[in-house]
Amino acid sequence: MNTKHSSAFLMANLGSEVTRLLSALEKGDKELSESARIRSEKIIGEIELSLETEPSKKEVRLLSDVINDFCRPKRRYSVSYIALKQYFLPFALRVFN
Repeated sequence: MNTKHSSAFLMANLGSEVTRLLSALEKGDKELSESARIRSEKIIGEIELSLETEPSKKEVRLLSDVINDFCRPKRRYSVSYIALKQYFLPFALRVFN
C-alpha cells in the first residue's frame, strides 16, 4: 500500500528522525547515528518529491545539508542541536493537534 502523506506529516517524521540522530551523536553511537541519518535522507527525498515549487525544494536541500553537517568532523554551519530540534516543533504540533 502506497499512502501519500502531507508535507507537514513528513516534516514531523523527519523531526523525530533528526532527534534520534542528534541523540545518537551526543552519545557517540556511530551505528545508530548513521542509520538515523540514512532514514532522514529517505524522508527528505519523499518531502522533495511532494513539493511543487523550486524555492521549497531549495529549502529542503539546505535543510538536508544542515542535518548532514552535524555528522561531519568539521562543521560548516553554526546551527545548534536545540535550534534544529525547535525548527521541527511547529510541524509536529500541526500534525498531532
